[in-house]
Amino acid sequence: MDFAARAAEIDEAALRPGRERGGRPPFPTEMMVRVLVVQQLYNLRDEQMECQLLDRLSFKRFVGLRQCSQAPDRTTIWTFKEQLIKVGASQRIFDAVSRQFGKRLTRAVQNRLDRVSEIRQAMSPSASGISSMLALWCAAA
Repeated sequence: MDFAARAAEIDEAALRPGRERGGRPPFPTEMMVRVLVVQQLYNLRDEQMECQLLDRLSFKRFVGLRQCSQAPDRTTIWTFKEQLIKVGASQRIFDAVSRQFGKRLTRAVQNRLDRVSEIRQAMSPSASGISSMLALWCAAA
């Protein structure tokens, strides 16, 4: 999925807060989109997402965090989601993610079904015996 393109769409649709009023600068939009994708995939509440960003190295890498002290907190995550809902961009993001994962999932399931049918053929009485079955098992591993 092209997270940079999704972030650009969101930046056009929803104005992100700037530093005019002071305070910490907002997290990059692409990072926040990645946070929401992980949150949705693992069915996490905002509080849980905050903890997981501090705890899991894989989440940090995917989201693009370099230092755990810079992780978005639950209020930041909630505010970003609310902004997306206001402009109607949240559904577009998750539709795009669903399409992308759907394609990959379909491909993985098809590959698995192909392997199963090959193994069944090798196990049939008309197959050339155990050697062909072992070759298929070794290739699948």
